[in-house]
Amino acid sequence: MYPSWRFDVRDLRLHADDFRKKLARIKQRVEEGRLPWYPYDSLGAFSVLEGVLTGQHRYLLDLARGRPVLDLGCGDGDLAFLFESFGCRADAVDYAATNNNQMRGVRALKRELGSQIGIYDVNLDEQFELPRGSYGLALCLGVLYHIKNPYYLLEKLAKTAHYCLLSTRVAAASPDHKTDLRSLPVAYLVDEYETNRDPTNFWIFSEAGLKRILKRTGWEICDYAAVGREEGSDPSGSRRDQRVFCLLRSPAHDNPWGVTLLRGWHPMETGHFRWTEGAFSVRLERTGPCTAASLAFDFFLPQDHLRRLGAVTLAATVNGRELPAQEFRYAGECRYRQPVPPGAVEGGAAEIEFRLDKSSPPSADDRRELGVAVSFAREGCAAADNNLPLALE
Repeated sequence: MYPSWRFDVRDLRLHADDFRKKLARIKQRVEEGRLPWYPYDSLGAFSVLEGVLTGQHRYLLDLARGRPVLDLGCGDGDLAFLFESFGCRADAVDYAATNNNQMRGVRALKRELGSQIGIYDVNLDEQFELPRGSYGLALCLGVLYHIKNPYYLLEKLAKTAHYCLLSTRVAAASPDHKTDLRSLPVAYLVDEYETNRDPTNFWIFSEAGLKRILKRTGWEICDYAAVGREEGSDPSGSRRDQRVFCLLRSPAHDNPWGVTLLRGWHPMETGHFRWTEGAFSVRLERTGPCTAASLAFDFFLPQDHLRRLGAVTLAATVNGRELPAQEFRYAGECRYRQPVPPGAVEGGAAEIEFRLDKSSPPSADDRRELGVAVSFAREGCAAADNNLPLALE
């Protein structure tokens, strides 16, 4: 259950100090110490964040708005378990092949704590999918420089999470200190054992490079601070380590409803639109109860498509309650808008099913059933499911 009282980041830090001791006792007991636990203090990030976050951004649980929290590159899942202890739903994601104990640690802690967090083994260096379509807050601490394709990761997170806490190593100079990187939007590719003798290290950005990639992948920076080595930080030296901690916001998720596409949707094309099948559905979720008097849904009917089919009729149900059907005779931008029966939306979720009376069947040129085309584009934002042009009002 989403907590009904507010926690400042200082409260999270104080609770993390006590929670760390609890986890340490469990780790000492489990498998008699034979399990190689993740060696770094994941919960120590709150000591830094207490000095980074400002104003309303200090209330991280409020930023999540009751949506799940994602602990990406979770190690032993300490952060996921901490947020769960505050009443949040949480998912812990890591890759067993590179995790310190093949994710046995996070599974052991889940068992010992009687936890309900989701645990997922995901290779973040592939074209991966995340466990859910919508998160209120993603934790991406110390992960970015371990990723082969940081652009893909950041863009995927911007499509999935409203806010993100991110920390990563940065560099102000090249390893030989002959090139000043501070004003250049670049990233340095380390050699296999160049940094901490760890072959899973890849890209270390300059601060200008980090800010550029965050902008290009759809993020706005809310709070930002660099810590560690202040002058002459470089990608290689352990004594010249500098880190950035920042809170990011994805405008793609300003829609108060979290969107999960269900059945009947084809993959995204050219980064901004999807075709549907003749029947398709979506689930909307938000924090707390709500009501709705109408449903509006925007889509596109291409001229050739409508010429083959003739006029099409679209009908919908909301939580099983029928809405009136609406006929569309003209190609181009279309809007389905109909009243929602009283009482159809009273909780914090709505499952909406659409069905067309006609759709284009699979053909030799295109083996898909095609219903309508839906644009997910929003100016200035990365395309995301939350940009679905559908509203309960």
